[in-house]
Amino acid sequence: MATSSLAALEEQRKELVKKYVGTTLKDVPVPSAVLDLSKVKRNCTRMLDAVDALGFGWRAHIKTHKVPPL
Repeated sequence: MATSSLAALEEQRKELVKKYVGTTLKDVPVPSAVLDLSKVKRNCTRMLDAVDALGFGWRAHIKTHKVPPL
């Protein structure tokens, strides 16, 4: 059962990507989560660099089972 649910979610994700990736923000329905992937990657790199400069290890903690896929 879980597999079919995951497959359905993946199919929905693919349809949304096909429909909205590359469009302008005015074409995206609201409310929507809009991420700038380059900024996300840059922020992750900055965080890892800052932690490294302080001599700490980094172990990200996130409850992925409690958030919708983005």
